[in-house]
Amino acid sequence: MGLTIYSLFAFLAAPLMGQWSDRIGRKISLTWCIVWTSLSYFLLLIQPWYRIFLLARAVNGITGGNLSIIQAILTDISPDQASKNKNFGLMWALFWLWFIIWPVLGSIMLGVGGVELIFWFGGILAILQVWLLVWLFENTNTHDLEQDKPFQYNPFRTISKFITRPELKVRLRSFILVGIGGFVIHSGQSLYMNNYFGTPWVRYGYYLAGLWIISAINMAVFVPRFRTKHFSNTTLFIFNFLVYIVGLFLVSSMVTEMTYMLLFYVMSLLWGVYSVLYNVEVMSHAKTGEIGELSGMFGSLQSMTMVLGPLIAGILLESTINMHWWAAGFYILAACILFPYLLQEEKKIH
Repeated sequence: MGLTIYSLFAFLAAPLMGQWSDRIGRKISLTWCIVWTSLSYFLLLIQPWYRIFLLARAVNGITGGNLSIIQAILTDISPDQASKNKNFGLMWALFWLWFIIWPVLGSIMLGVGGVELIFWFGGILAILQVWLLVWLFENTNTHDLEQDKPFQYNPFRTISKFITRPELKVRLRSFILVGIGGFVIHSGQSLYMNNYFGTPWVRYGYYLAGLWIISAINMAVFVPRFRTKHFSNTTLFIFNFLVYIVGLFLVSSMVTEMTYMLLFYVMSLLWGVYSVLYNVEVMSHAKTGEIGELSGMFGSLQSMTMVLGPLIAGILLESTINMHWWAAGFYILAACILFPYLLQEEKKIH
């Protein structure tokens, strides 16, 4: 429920946060997002009731546009596709690395001081981030502020504005399908492995940490130094889609836990570049004065897939339909939408 509340409010608020960063600057917008994130942690310390927990998650979701603002910042400071590939790859590498570090820290803090220590740690860490932003961070869009631009409060209109734009509609629609397919797997995998292989939750946590390590190394090393350096984004898109679609059909037939996870490790190493590719492809088409708005809308779509994916996974796990087939189906639909468009653009370039 907490993840759903967070994702719902992030979906509604991310486009607003992005627009604010276009109007008043990235620094102020990002600082306020993190201030409210800190307050959401301290709110949990006041009274640990379930309603307070949901309220805190809602506050955190509203200010969850901080990732979208960071994506806008990276777009501001990345003048060409090569630098975008490198910077977005590093961002996602750090993102996955945190997923490895945080469970370990969380377990230690639970053992030492209970859940309250986690809330204190999150709040204090957010305050430290605010201090670093105030004193060390320079605004990246000082020359492109759109203070007189009409403010759009309806997130659905913002989404409609970009998802119907000719150069973006194919990329964004395929991204929605890919996101749903990805979260069908990520949200349902632990239950699937427990049901079919009897995998205990602790061992699954170790497997998951391995996947995150592979993803972090992939983003930080292989993506900027080899893949995006030697291959076009179109080639990488096609290769990665084919690998993952075939891989999903193969893992659905695995009869042992070890072969299932080993195949997923291989798929992760080959597939992990997709998040960077979509970031670069979408943000490269941002017009002056709307980088934050587009990034916020993109973050809103990510939150939407975080709601729909787990919902579909839950339905599939209660049925006899293999969730990997459905996930592969979403990727096939995304590929059918994206590939003809990318190949047509590739022909125009050459």
